[in-house]
Amino acid sequence: MKDKSGITTSITETFSVKNAGILFLLVSSFFFIYQYHHLFAFTPQALGKYFTVRWLLFGHVIPGATALLIGPVQFIKSLRNKNLALHRWLGKIYMICILVSASTALTLTFITTDIVGKMYTVSLWFLILIWTSSTAMAYWTIRRRNIKEHEEWTVRSYIATFAFIVQNYVLKIPALLTLGSFSGSVAKHILVFMGCPALWVSGIPDGGEAAEGLIGSIAEWDT
Repeated sequence: MKDKSGITTSITETFSVKNAGILFLLVSSFFFIYQYHHLFAFTPQALGKYFTVRWLLFGHVIPGATALLIGPVQFIKSLRNKNLALHRWLGKIYMICILVSASTALTLTFITTDIVGKMYTVSLWFLILIWTSSTAMAYWTIRRRNIKEHEEWTVRSYIATFAFIVQNYVLKIPALLTLGSFSGSVAKHILVFMGCPALWVSGIPDGGEAAEGLIGSIAEWDT
């Protein structure tokens, strides 16, 4: 006979860890969106150099923010089990948001980022590739009714989505600017915080070793 207190403790720990993670993702996303809420304005003062490309910017920011908030909700298993139709609709919205946000982000790289440096632009292309390909795989696997792989690719997709927040704050650390030029430092850390997590949780054999190799190669770049 199982110990009732032990069962209660186990359930509590599982509930706490899982829901704490989801809560962290939601709170972090809300804070990030609030911090950059000025980007939703239409004024030249608020958008600065991005005012001339404001429609592309909105096409990136608004769907991207929506995907940030939908992602954690999709990880709530009880909600998924109780309302599968809602889960599917949110999944479709999430996928469309990423498609739109990634497309406009790619367009913006040809307009606004080349002045920073080519390596910076290339790193953003890599970021967009991981974001869209992992999301596409999540869609493809669920179409094939492969639930396990669908869940895995959904996690990878949201890692790519949430990594925008992570790299944004990491790049504000002053010490990073001592590692080389802004363009070189930013490019390196975008790849580290986007590419490596995706490789570590990927289905690629020796993905962890591949991630370590990527870090080593990035560290050797000339800035």
